Amino acid sequence: SLALDLANLALEAAARQDAEGIWAFVGSTGGVLTFQHQNRSPFLEDAPLELAFDVLAEDGFEGLKIRTGEFRLGELQLNLAGEIQGVQDPVRSASLTLQGAGLRLGDLLSVLPDSVRGRIPVQAQGLVQVALRVEGDIGPGQLPAVTGNMTLMEGEVSRDGARIAEDVTATIELTPENAFRSRAQATVLDGPFSMEGTTTLGPEGVTNLAFRATPDLARIGSVVTLPDDVSATGKMDVDVSIESPMKNFREARFRGNVRATEIHATHPGLGVPLGIPNGELQLSGTKATVRDLPVQLGADRILITGELRDLFALLIPEQTPHFQGTLQGSRLNLPELSPRPRPDPNLTYGKVAFAKVGDRPVGGGGFRAAAEALGLRRPENLPLGGSVDLVLDTVIDTRGRMENLRAHVDFGPSFMEVTNASFKRFGGEIHTT
Repeated sequence: SLALDLANLALEAAARQDAEGIWAFVGSTGGVLTFQHQNRSPFLEDAPLELAFDVLAEDGFEGLKIRTGEFRLGELQLNLAGEIQGVQDPVRSASLTLQGAGLRLGDLLSVLPDSVRGRIPVQAQGLVQVALRVEGDIGPGQLPAVTGNMTLMEGEVSRDGARIAEDVTATIELTPENAFRSRAQATVLDGPFSMEGTTTLGPEGVTNLAFRATPDLARIGSVVTLPDDVSATGKMDVDVSIESPMKNFREARFRGNVRATEIHATHPGLGVPLGIPNGELQLSGTKATVRDLPVQLGADRILITGELRDLFALLIPEQTPHFQGTLQGSRLNLPELSPRPRPDPNLTYGKVAFAKVGDRPVGGGGFRAAAEALGLRRPENLPLGGSVDLVLDTVIDTRGRMENLRAHVDFGPSFMEVTNASFKRFGGEIHTT
C-alpha cells in the first residue's frame, strides 16, 4: 500500500583502486522523492534528496563500508556511516547509523507538501536531535530493524501567533520489538503537560498513550475561536489514557477523568454567568459520565448526573451525541437566564395566540412582533439528543412560579418532547404531556 518514487536520479563520483584491490568512491547521488500511501495525497512530493559519500568497496564489490556520508532530504541533514554486506546477493546485510543534531523543526516540516502542511493547524519550532541505527537483512520480504531515538528540545507550538505550548521536550525511541515509545513534557496553556506511550507497528499495531495536563481556560481562545462575548476562566485537571488499534481509531477506548475547578464562563445567550465550582467527568471506553456535577447559573445551582454514550459522535458531523441523565435543583429562575429585556407584563401568551388565530394586532403591533417579544419562536437546532429527567423544587417564570416540578424530556437536534410532567401552581396540581 506504500509507493516510493525516486526520479531524476543522478550520480557523480571519483573512483580509485589501491594495491590490495579495494575501491574508494567519493561523490554524491540524488534526485527528487515522492512518497505516498495508496491513493491519498503524497506525504512527500518532489522532495529534493541527496547523498554525499566516501565509500570503500571490497574486491568483488561484495561489501561496502561508508566511511563518511551526508544524507539530505530538503532541509533535513543527517550523517550516515556503516557497512553493507552481500551487495550482489538478493538479501543484503546492513549495519548503518544515522545521526543529526541541531536540526530545526521548522526546516523538517518544510519538506512536507503544501497539501499536508495545510492540514496542520499549528506552527511549531524547536531543535531536533536524531540518533538511529539500521541493523539487519534487506531483501524481498525482509526489512532491517530501525532502533534509536529522536529528541525535540526548546520546542514551541503556536496558532495564528498565539502561543499554545512552550518549553516542549519530547523523545521518540524506536525499539527492536518493532515499536516506538514516546515521552513529552511542556507547558500548555500556562499549565503543566506530560504524555507517554507506546505504539506497536504492523497489521495488529496498537497505540497506548497517557496524558496529564492542567490547562488554564483563560487561554482557551488561543486553541479554538470563541464567539464574541464568550469567555472562560478556571482550571481543568486532565488524566486520560487512550488505547487504539492503528488501523481504526474509531475502535479507540478511553480511561481516566477530567476534573474542573472554579470554572466561570459567559455567553451572550445567557443573562447570568455559568460556573462549575468543582466537578469530575469520568471516561470509560467510549462513554463519558458525570455524577452530581454542580452547575451554577447566577444564584441558582443545578446538579447534573448522566452519561454521554459515544465520544466519537462529538467529532463526526453527521452523528449526534446522545446524553441520558438527570437535572435537579432547589430553584431555577428562568427570566434571569435570558439576556432579553422582560416583555410588557400585559402581553401574555394567550393574547398573542388569539391574535394569531384572528389575524389581528396585539400590544400595539402585529402578533409576530409580540411573539418575538415573548421569545415565542423556534430555537436553533440542538447540538445533541437524548433524555433528561427534571427534578426541580421551584421554577420561576415571568407569570409566577411552579413548585415540585417533575418531568421526563426526550430531545434531539430538531425536537423536544415532555412526558409525565407534574407541578403545583395556582393552589393546585397540574399533570401534562
